Amino acid sequence: MVSDEKIVLMKKACVTLAALMLTGCGSLQAQEQVTEKPTTTTAETTVTAETSEYDTFFGVLMDECCSDIDDPTVHETNCMFMDGCRESGYGLDIKQADGSWLFFKFDDKGQQLTWEYINSTERQDGLFVTVTGTLENEIIKVISIEES
Repeated sequence: MVSDEKIVLMKKACVTLAALMLTGCGSLQAQEQVTEKPTTTTAETTVTAETSEYDTFFGVLMDECCSDIDDPTVHETNCMFMDGCRESGYGLDIKQADGSWLFFKFDDKGQQLTWEYINSTERQDGLFVTVTGTLENEIIKVISIEES
């Protein structure tokens, strides 16, 4: 259940996101205003007994085109259907210890599973998911994606 405070924050974020989309989500104009991503390459992972050969990643499902927004939790699902956003590829924004977000792109299987997920979810934003897979060369090789 979402608290009233979170609903208010989501509404404010939707207005901000709408403004971003009106300026051309993923366009050169929007990308010029982006600050550089953090250089850390570590992701928080946990290993469960059932999937000891795989890692579990928790974060926000995102397209690479929009992965540099300040608050990925307000990124709208509809944006992920836009041609430019879809073509940029899907992945996971993972919150780092310093509060920044770091994007990890998915392999081909992850791209397909993300497409299936966004076509079936009723969520409008806040696409928190748990991804099972392995991290190799900054790419998550996805085994599964589950709504969180």
